[in-house]
Amino acid sequence: MSNIKTQLEQSIEIYFQVARSAAAAGDQALSLRMCLAALSRVKASPKLFSPKLLINLADLLLLAAEIDKAEEAYNHALNNLRGSGEKNCWLTARIYDGLTTVHISKTETQKALRACQLTVSNLRKIANINKSLMAARVKRLAWLSAESGETLKAAELCREAASLTSDHVAPVATPRGAAALAQSALSAGR
Repeated sequence: MSNIKTQLEQSIEIYFQVARSAAAAGDQALSLRMCLAALSRVKASPKLFSPKLLINLADLLLLAAEIDKAEEAYNHALNNLRGSGEKNCWLTARIYDGLTTVHISKTETQKALRACQLTVSNLRKIANINKSLMAARVKRLAWLSAESGETLKAAELCREAASLTSDHVAPVATPRGAAALAQSALSAGR
């Protein structure tokens, strides 16, 4: 079984290599066909593939603007990661980060907010996380919070992001100040 799994993953990696090469050469149609071929192989037996491979597939589908298919691949990755019993905060954060992008693309703000909260939560569990990466995800969470009407939460998250990057953010003394910080999160979070 392990040998079959390895062979299947190697065949999917070949699809990825062709897709990346085609995209680099400007042949988006071929790149998309390779991603869709990989997805059809995965759909037959999604449990046979590693979460990392499924995340890579989902990322490629997302780049190709195949939003629903990317969401499907991210969900397969999440199910396989949960099924493995492995506690990998980095892979979990990558999955939820991808799902955040999917839900933003589908204008599903509440789902995007929840996925982004899970991204940030998992990143916070990682020792020595890159502060720029963390700040970017916290800013994204601030933007989504502002979009959801949670301006005070957005302001708090803006301050957190600023502290990660040593940016200066004025203290919020009024709801108007919170709204201003939330607006800055809007422009920085996308």
